[in-house]
Amino acid sequence: MHRSRGEVTCSTARSQRMRAFSSSARGACLGRSSRSIFDAPRPRRRQKSSIAVLCAFIRDHASATATFVSDIQAALTVVTTRNTANDGSTTVIDLNHTHLAGAHLDGAHLVGANLTGADLVLAHLDGANLTTANLNHTHLTGATLTGANLNHTHLGGADLTGADLTGADLTGADLTGPDLVLAELKYANLTRANLTGAYLAFADLTGANLTGADLKGAITKAPNSLNGP
Repeated sequence: MHRSRGEVTCSTARSQRMRAFSSSARGACLGRSSRSIFDAPRPRRRQKSSIAVLCAFIRDHASATATFVSDIQAALTVVTTRNTANDGSTTVIDLNHTHLAGAHLDGAHLVGANLTGADLVLAHLDGANLTTANLNHTHLTGATLTGANLNHTHLGGADLTGADLTGADLTGADLTGPDLVLAELKYANLTRANLTGAYLAFADLTGANLTGADLKGAITKAPNSLNGP
């Protein structure tokens, strides 16, 4: 069937974008031409579209049964270090239920991100900005979030067993029913945080600010069977 020049051009452009995120995605994402999508003064609609494509690539290719490959890390780096001044009002990092165990996201910009149910076990999120992000039921066992900004972040039912949140800002965070066993919360700011039903056995809260925090039903001591004679 004969296609017009416009249709051919559109099809060619689409194919080029898909090839950019194939086996050579790491080089494409970190190369000068791909970085310019976010660094150069482009319309906000262009950046929003590019972010959506990258997030879809990450969700589709990050598998719990596969090795965490450099392509995925490269795409994550581009998305989380973008020029946020070009974000539109509806720009959202959507990585819900994505396998990101061991990812390097130090200093990442994840404000308002959707990470619901994501696997971030042993992930590196030191200094990351996760303000108002949705991390409900996210797996963060052993993750490092030292100095992270978790202001008004949603962490309901999250697994933070052994996570390092030293110096993190959790002001007004929703920590309803999370598992914080053995978590490091030294000098963390938990002002007005909702810790209703949180499991804090063996957690280190040295120097933490709990002003106005809601600890209703929170478990701060381990069962007697775990405390020894």
